[in-house]
Amino acid sequence: MKVVLIEDCKGIGKKGDIVEIKSGYAVNFLIPRKIAAVASDNVLAQAKKTAKQEEEQSLVAADEVIKIAQSVKNKVFQIKAKASSGGRLFGSVDKDEVLQVIMKKMKIADNSSISLDIVLSQPLRELGKYPLELVISCPTKTSTTDIVVNLIGE
Repeated sequence: MKVVLIEDCKGIGKKGDIVEIKSGYAVNFLIPRKIAAVASDNVLAQAKKTAKQEEEQSLVAADEVIKIAQSVKNKVFQIKAKASSGGRLFGSVDKDEVLQVIMKKMKIADNSSISLDIVLSQPLRELGKYPLELVISCPTKTSTTDIVVNLIGE
């Protein structure tokens, strides 16, 4: 029996795949759990349309990853933090705070298809400039770029 997978199914295929499986498995397990649908003409047409839309979205997301990487490359982001007279912070600045500043200053929407991450082994605890690596990714493209974070006292 031919079915179109609605969800990823371990050992069978990925979402949108058209697979040939035993009819008992399809009727008794996959179809009732809405993991698959019988491969009729309408369902096949819908699956092709959905696959095409997902491909277009992934291309747009990949282009956006490249644009973001080029716009933040070698930029300096300033973060104000309370510090002692010796330059030691009261607390620390972790990667989530740095990512929030980058997203705010570059006006990057919190998009579910694009994720940002910073390679930071431990939180920043002193004033100064820190060169960091920013990883921008989507399901089909990943880009890394260098940025500089400048911690200044309030």
